[in-house]
Amino acid sequence: MRAGPVDEQPRSFVEEIGKGIVLLGKGEYRKKISSYMKRIREHEQKIRKELASPNPHEGRIRHWEVEIEAFRIGIKRAEKRLGRAKR
Repeated sequence: MRAGPVDEQPRSFVEEIGKGIVLLGKGEYRKKISSYMKRIREHEQKIRKELASPNPHEGRIRHWEVEIEAFRIGIKRAEKRLGRAKR
């Protein structure tokens, strides 16, 4: 039987994702923020490239914009867990 997140050693913070609970420490939240920021830059680059094409695909652009917003929400949540939330 494979051990799930609940079976791991408890850490500083708990984040609920779907039905499971994932336990994260401060370093993991920092990594998460860094990862989200990287993904935002990647998606912004994809949007710029798509807009520069002769026939930009509106659906792709909208999809990337929605994902960027989700990443920004994830960053806000992680910052809140780190006590860095901007009010």
